Amino acid sequence: MNLEGLTLKLVTDNLNRELLGSKIYRVYMPNPHAVLLLVRRKSDTSALLADLNGGSPALYIPAKLPENPETPPSFCMLLRKHLEEGRITKIYQSDLDRIITLEIDMLGQSSKIITKKLICELTGKNSNLILIQDEVIIDSLKHVGAAQSSYRTILPGKEYVAPPPQSGLNLLTADPAEIVGAANGLPSATFAKAFVRATTGVGKATAAELLAAADILPQTVRLEPAEARSLAQRIAELQQRLSGEAVPPVYALVSRTNQVKTILALPPLTAAAA
Repeated sequence: MNLEGLTLKLVTDNLNRELLGSKIYRVYMPNPHAVLLLVRRKSDTSALLADLNGGSPALYIPAKLPENPETPPSFCMLLRKHLEEGRITKIYQSDLDRIITLEIDMLGQSSKIITKKLICELTGKNSNLILIQDEVIIDSLKHVGAAQSSYRTILPGKEYVAPPPQSGLNLLTADPAEIVGAANGLPSATFAKAFVRATTGVGKATAAELLAAADILPQTVRLEPAEARSLAQRIAELQQRLSGEAVPPVYALVSRTNQVKTILALPPLTAAAA
């Protein structure tokens, strides 16, 4: 599945509605790439599944709980030790990057509150689940040594360093006209590609849908003033819809084999939606 930062904004909002304040009572690992948190809410129970499969990472509330192995892996046992009976007090996204963090409060010695962070990096083949306290890594699903990455190591006892941040404009907070102008000023084969480069959290699927909503042809290289105004208006409408109190609708593009290709925050208009 094509996962965009904008999609994860919708995920983060939903997790805050459904899981904020819940207490973790059990941790499982259905497979070597997934972690399942079972939680107690005020009146019932729920769950959160982090699937870090490199081909299609996801973080969601499962409709049906997966089966779990009889013998838990060592990472599962570590998460049980550190997270069970902890309360989820914050859930947030790093700007529009593909990183969602859960802050979990535990009661430590002398009734002191200890906060740990479970960081879900949903970044394709480099996806990872990292548990930290006071910005120091306790452990992670995948270890990354210095030989694998010169930018950062992901090992127990090391300081946590986030992935390099995206440098584009935030689609939901930047001025729409500024976004369009920045993309229009970039050299690129098409405006759609320039739009993805100029923004954060936006992939080719959302770019294509915004252009279609603004009646701009996908092969367009540079926007005329009227096209730029139309696209800025579509961006402003999207910003307003996603910043309101009402829960916005979510749209999925599904393949002929019934596989979700991507999730969108605006109605699909392109041929890819057929």
